[in-house]
Amino acid sequence: MKLLHKQFFNLETSKTSKFLFFLITFFSSIFITTEPTHSSALRDKCKDLSLPTIISDGTRINGGNGCTISPSVFKVTAVELGICTEGNNPFSTSGLDTSGCFVLWSDDNGYEANLVSADGSPTIIGLDSSNVNEPPLGTYEYAYIIIDDTIKLKATLELTGETWKTSNDSNHIEYRVTSTDEGPYASIGKVSNSEADEVSTRLGIFDAGCTIENLKVADTTISGIFLKSDKSTVATIDVSSNNFGGDPNYFCSGAKYMAGVQTLVNPIVITENTTSGTLSFDTTNTGVWVESYTYGSVTTDRGPGDGSESSGRPYFDMGPFIVRFTVN
Repeated sequence: MKLLHKQFFNLETSKTSKFLFFLITFFSSIFITTEPTHSSALRDKCKDLSLPTIISDGTRINGGNGCTISPSVFKVTAVELGICTEGNNPFSTSGLDTSGCFVLWSDDNGYEANLVSADGSPTIIGLDSSNVNEPPLGTYEYAYIIIDDTIKLKATLELTGETWKTSNDSNHIEYRVTSTDEGPYASIGKVSNSEADEVSTRLGIFDAGCTIENLKVADTTISGIFLKSDKSTVATIDVSSNNFGGDPNYFCSGAKYMAGVQTLVNPIVITENTTSGTLSFDTTNTGVWVESYTYGSVTTDRGPGDGSESSGRPYFDMGPFIVRFTVN
């Protein structure tokens, strides 16, 4: 789920390495929670709500809609960045077509970047002119990114009566039984004196399926698609139960990557005089979505609830990050 807040860093580059600013295409690639009914909670930040004292007694967060918090780790592995001219939107519900786009950077092995430093501020990412391609002069209306479909999250939910942290203990992970490598994968948290764990987290499906088109987040329009290993074919819908039981849920079978396409509010104009860029990643108060569910069968590291089948825990899901940028 989610949105954005304030994190900034500036890139002042020489003419030979000016294309660093195209890191701006680390824009929103994750759009909504794995729980479709919660898309209405897109703008609810936990800091703005009256949260329950505890959730280990089964109390729901925000009436079952959840809310968003800041991550302490938000690691994305990118494999390709590109920009596209007017009339060449690479997104479609059948796949990603980048034939009308310019590939700024690509790495089949992926480039991992943590968008949050230890103190919560942005981390500068080291791409330079040696691995970023110079685009032709012109006006570009779209930007796209292809990333691994798993993001590494670390977060803490602080309540008055208990503090929950992401946990990578095998007992604290929810996943789809027959699709562990493809379906949603997320921490259900721990109450512990140890620090929060970094957890590989996978969205698994958008609320509309394996694609989502023209989602409005603030003043930005973004579209997303789960891709197979060829980075162009859309994944297919399948069904599997999660490891805690309940009704089967849908997921995007064969997904290896996610692609995000952003329609730029102000198209990028590349001229001979383009020399610098200002870049901002927004994840504060929005990068992680949390909601509480009953996990009575999970008895380790839980809060002070009564321990019955109504015992609750949080579900830590991922939220989008949107990049604001200008070029000079």
